[in-house]
Amino acid sequence: MDVVHAHQVLQHVHDPVQVLAEMRRVARPDGLIAVRDSDYEGFRWWPETPAFDRWLALYLRAARANGGTPDAGRRLLAWAHEAGLEGVVPGDSTWSHATPESRAAWADTWSGRITCAPFADQLAREGWADAAEREEIAAAFRAWSEDPDGWFSLAARRDPRPGLRTVCRSVGRGTPSGGRISAVRVRAGPVDHRVGRVLAVPSRQAPLGARTVWLKVQRSEPGVTMSLSTAILRAVPGAFILNSGIGKLGMDAGTAEHLRGMAAQGVPVLGKLTPEQFAKFLSYGEIAVGTSLLLPFVPSKVAGLALAGFSGSLVSMYLRTPGMTEEDGVRPTQEGTAVAKDTWPLAIAAALIVAGGESVKKSKADKA
Repeated sequence: MDVVHAHQVLQHVHDPVQVLAEMRRVARPDGLIAVRDSDYEGFRWWPETPAFDRWLALYLRAARANGGTPDAGRRLLAWAHEAGLEGVVPGDSTWSHATPESRAAWADTWSGRITCAPFADQLAREGWADAAEREEIAAAFRAWSEDPDGWFSLAARRDPRPGLRTVCRSVGRGTPSGGRISAVRVRAGPVDHRVGRVLAVPSRQAPLGARTVWLKVQRSEPGVTMSLSTAILRAVPGAFILNSGIGKLGMDAGTAEHLRGMAAQGVPVLGKLTPEQFAKFLSYGEIAVGTSLLLPFVPSKVAGLALAGFSGSLVSMYLRTPGMTEEDGVRPTQEGTAVAKDTWPLAIAAALIVAGGESVKKSKADKA
């Protein structure tokens, strides 16, 4: 590509530096990379409108919770340097909504987003703004659009380069060769701060020869990184259960019938399976649970739920099978001691579920 352009994109992705690096990869050695992003904290308006202050606070919170960077404009130059781009030419620009037509368009955009778009859904889901408050903000936008003195400036408040846009060469300076200029415009799709890939599509103003390409951008999901203690909690039972499941492949009918009878004590529906069906269900189930615990990209909460389902059925069998417990129905008899040890993986499952939930909450708090 001779030209790769991204307008208002980097603020919406988790790893903008990686996106820039990918833009560099698809650009010609003497090609141009152009990016432009807003700095929401620099937006100003008139008349002073408290509902707009609340709108901005909500947007900043939602964008950061989703992994976005709403003050991306001031960061573009640093991101370009970090991505290894050369010949960087920084610049800035501002634009405003002050005509009746422009005010109406801007107000229509945000009154819609605050009441019925994914942004509104997130505000409601997280409990940050109820329907009444969202409608109040939408009404403020509509009222502002009808004010002849209304002014909305999309510019940085504290940074000297508002709405920073950066133009840079992929490697060096030069003139694209071949006579035909190819160009792509990078656009996030779908419109979601949490996208893990970026689509490059031709701009409406792209010169002849523009074509569509995919920029494959990988990112880590919140909560994937786990502590050493969590890794141990997952690895030990995961390896044991996986090995147990593999060992049950090809189980003979007599063993399957015996195990099915025991399992039906805790989960009666299993008694409806034939010995062959139960053998496959048990072996494949153990393999699936063990694998989910061992694979690091499976969230701890999901792996914990899988382990809880598996160990919970074993504990249920222990509690319901006659002769397994003392008269109090809890403490194990000598015969039930071996089965009672299945409470240990149930405790591990509970720990993983709690750890997974706390990890997600911490990730959200760090971005808020």
